[in-house]
Amino acid sequence: MDIVAVDIGATWVRMALVRDGVIEGLKRERNPGTEEGLARVLSSLARELAVGRGEVGSVGVASIGPLDLQKGYIVGSPNIKSHIIRLSTLLKRLFPRSRVAIANDAVAAAWGEYLLGVRAGTPDLGYITMSTGVGGGFVVGGRLLLGSRGNAHEVGHMVVDMWWEGGRCGCGGVGHWEAIAGGRWIPRTSQVLARGWRGAETRLYRAALEGRVGSAKEVFDAAAGGDDFALHVVDYVARASAAGIASAKAAYDVDVVIIGGSVYLNNRRLLKPLIEKHLEAYSPFSSKIDVVDASFGENEGIMGAYAIAYRKPEDLPLF
Repeated sequence: MDIVAVDIGATWVRMALVRDGVIEGLKRERNPGTEEGLARVLSSLARELAVGRGEVGSVGVASIGPLDLQKGYIVGSPNIKSHIIRLSTLLKRLFPRSRVAIANDAVAAAWGEYLLGVRAGTPDLGYITMSTGVGGGFVVGGRLLLGSRGNAHEVGHMVVDMWWEGGRCGCGGVGHWEAIAGGRWIPRTSQVLARGWRGAETRLYRAALEGRVGSAKEVFDAAAGGDDFALHVVDYVARASAAGIASAKAAYDVDVVIIGGSVYLNNRRLLKPLIEKHLEAYSPFSSKIDVVDASFGENEGIMGAYAIAYRKPEDLPLF
């Protein structure tokens, strides 16, 4: 069965034709962050893939949130410009005779892992994405949890540090997991931690103190090179992430947590052992969590989008 899978992230919009679980073609363009711009990008990607106007039976969309799932809208996302993007309207205009399923990107990825991933069929599993932002999705008892508006797993907005002095999250909250460990905010995290650093005055430390750290990649590259301050920042990111995972474990009682997203996957050799170390300290329950790398790498969102169209989760509306 041919399905068009669309992955709408804060930075990139990706579209693929997936045939019987195999990606046959994939294109991407930057997300302009507005409804008008997104309409142009989706139309352009569909033309490049030569799909649209009813040529496929189903379309699956894994999108950044928050969402109004009943309407199929992106509403108030802190990571894009427009307050409301009428996603279902854009997709039905492009694919008028196709069934369209829309879910939060991390929620869709959780469903993709449950149906198709390395731990497929595990009845209780969680998926965490650590990318520009932080998000999650959870399958409990074989059922994908959605919440009243489809935002049951906005775990990036869990409070993981009540004393955080690094400024507000993009959503306006304080002490959120995403505000510390999201790729967009890691440079700011380094700046905050530099104020209390008492170790060697390394190159990254001086850059952070002066507000000159321009990207998360800069922090991880310095850590990989042995910069003591950079390693301290990475450890703090891992500690905040372990706190979020431990809280999710307490809430959902999952057996396995699968972690994906560009920040994690590009730096897993640094992050994974630190996350596992801090998990042991936070809770006797969380120490039993099996932490696994995402099955589909950078295509996690695409395969999640495919999965929700291939086998629609209970309670997920169609457009």
